[in-house]
Amino acid sequence: MNAPGPASTSATASRPPGAATGPAEALARVTVKAAAGVLPAAVVLAGIPLFGNSYHLHVACLFGIIVISAVGLNLLTGYAGLISLGHAAFM
Repeated sequence: MNAPGPASTSATASRPPGAATGPAEALARVTVKAAAGVLPAAVVLAGIPLFGNSYHLHVACLFGIIVISAVGLNLLTGYAGLISLGHAAFM
């Protein structure tokens, strides 16, 4: 007689197809998705000073300042749970 195979209720059988097998694989998938979003944005932002006029550069600088302040506010209120009135003064 043949030995019985692995049980159908094992951890690998209950995992959906395409699911990450570990933290390293999950991180690799997130990194690829992040690079797919960041790379085109970086190319566009790098081209603004070369191909845009002063108005486009001014708008890009304002956009960058607003993004930096929004990320700082998100970090401050989300992770630290603090409310900062200093951010409100600049926004």
